[in-house]
Amino acid sequence: MTIREMAPPTHPKWNADGYSNFDHTFDIGEDALAAILRDGGVAPHSAWDHHGALWYEDGQFHEQVSAYGQVVGVVSAPTLAEVVAEVNERWGDL
Repeated sequence: MTIREMAPPTHPKWNADGYSNFDHTFDIGEDALAAILRDGGVAPHSAWDHHGALWYEDGQFHEQVSAYGQVVGVVSAPTLAEVVAEVNERWGDL
């Protein structure tokens, strides 16, 4: 199942505030976003060459990464910062 099937932008727990590579910040702060994700929310990670969907499951944060319309990978880590750092290292931080 893809993140789009799990929680599309029309999903009631879709949160437009996520992480942006434009200014390298969590839009509402890392702690606030982590709380939303732990409560079943899903949020975007916007970047130039990729897009991600962030969520929390099984005690870890996850991001499904897509580039040019194709899913290219999933990254999991104990913190949001670690997930975003790994995604940006692998697929670019622009």
